[in-house]
Amino acid sequence: MTPMPGLSAIVITKNEASNIAECLDSLAFCDERIVVDSGSTDDTVRIAEGKGAKVVQHAFAGFGAQKNFALSLAQGEWVLSLDADERVSAELAGEIIAAIGHSTGDCYEMPRLSSA
Repeated sequence: MTPMPGLSAIVITKNEASNIAECLDSLAFCDERIVVDSGSTDDTVRIAEGKGAKVVQHAFAGFGAQKNFALSLAQGEWVLSLDADERVSAELAGEIIAAIGHSTGDCYEMPRLSSA
């Protein structure tokens, strides 16, 4: 029997070929990476599969519904949800690993920096 992944990463996409590789690279510390794509016409799916992500097609039903569908596919005890244009720094990855390794809570939130 395959052990359950500890940390799943979920990303929803549509035509994110310019972003998905770097996003998935920044999630390499996760045990499972899932991309839910809603009909990309660019190379998003090929790139994501090439990076080792599990890719599932799902018609877009709104951002919340799409993220919840992705969440339903995750096998990990913990789930990290990112957008394709977001990255996890090495420092943040270390903090996430430490936090879930010594978990005393049910969830964590982190500050985000958005730039134009």
